[in-house]
Order: sequence, then structure tokens, then C-alpha cells
Amino acid sequence: MRTRRDGGMSLVELIVVIAIASVLGTLLTNVVISTFRTSAGTRARLADVDSVRVAMDSMTRTLRTAIAPAQLGASCAGCDAPFAAFTAAKPLAPCGVTFWANYGTAAAGQVDRPVKITYVLEPRPGGTTADLVEYRQQPDGSSGVASSWTGSISRRVLINGISYSGTTFGTGPGCATGTATSPLFRYSNSKGAPTTDVSAVRSIDIALPVRTPNVLEDATTTANTKVFLPNTAWGN
Repeated sequence: MRTRRDGGMSLVELIVVIAIASVLGTLLTNVVISTFRTSAGTRARLADVDSVRVAMDSMTRTLRTAIAPAQLGASCAGCDAPFAAFTAAKPLAPCGVTFWANYGTAAAGQVDRPVKITYVLEPRPGGTTADLVEYRQQPDGSSGVASSWTGSISRRVLINGISYSGTTFGTGPGCATGTATSPLFRYSNSKGAPTTDVSAVRSIDIALPVRTPNVLEDATTTANTKVFLPNTAWGN
């Protein structure tokens, strides 16, 4: 007499179920991990984009106030141009610019002496990242040479951790050594042509790299703007 087999799963069936469950579990885990990574990358990128936007707004507002000290009545050596030579070899550097800004409130005796502003890319130790830094020097009431003012200097980091290489930006202060393939600053004269003359600058193109690459691509993107300098037409 044939008896009916007790209900249940065979060992082979159990192994198959476990294998399928393992595959599905692995796939689900990968999806969850990928979602979290994408979300974290997106948040980091948005934070960096916001940091670049704030820096760009700050630089644009300040650069628009660029002015020759002589326009405010100052009489001193180096007071006839809004921009100062960044280095002797490269007065208008690809990653560094110094200018006089009709900005803020001057102290007593400083009405005719604008603030000296410098924007410069400073490599960090190790040379793979750099910070975009602002230096702001208040005028003094005695020096007759604008480039040698002795007023207090403040330092502020606008963007930190920018991916840096000498091939991309150049080397040395303001990337003034070598040829920059991706300069932060490009200078144009009144006709829109590139210029290396500090007295001829009428606009500046700024290209600030976004530190975190897009989550869908490896390439770092940049934020670009052109700043026109209304005060620099003085004397033309």
C-alpha cells in the first residue's frame, strides 16, 4: 500500500529559495546604498554650489567698486590706476588680482584712500587642493605710496578645497608662473580684447570651479560671470 509523502520542502528546494533570497537581498542592498550615496553626493554638491554662488556674489560686488585712488582725490605714487601689479612679471595674474575698492567706511583721515583688496588662490600643503582667499587692507593716513600702505590686513577664505594642479592653474603666487589652462580671472579692455595692462582693465571674467563633481559625471564644473567695472573708464 502506497503512503502519501509528508508535506514540506526538499533540501534542493530550500537551497534554491535561499539562493534566490540572497540575490534579491544583495540587489536591494545595492539599490539602498546607491540611493544614499547619490543623496549624500547631491547634498554635498548643492552645498558647494551655494558656496561658489556666495563667493561669486561677494567678489562681483567688491570688484564693481574698483577705483583709482586718484579718483577720490588721493595724491600718491601708484594712485592713477584701479589695479595694482600682482607680480612684476605678470601684473594681471590668472589666479590673483589686487585692486583698490571704494568700499566700506573709512576711518578718520582716510576719506581719500580706498581699501586694498586681493583675491588669490593659495595651494594647501600637499599641492592637490587650494583655497580662494580674500585679503583686505585698510588704508593708513600717512603713506604716500598706495602699494605700501601699513593699514591692518584681514584674511578670509571664500572657497576651500578647490582641486588644484599646476598644469591647470599655473604655479607660484596668483598662478603667475607657467601658462594656466583654466585661469580664475581673465582681463579685458574697453574693446573686450584680452589685456595685461593694469590701467586698461574694463571687465573681468571670473570662472570658479565647483569643488564636488556632479554625481552623474566625473568632470568638475565651473560657475562663470563677467564683471564690468564702471569706475575704470575714468580719464578716458
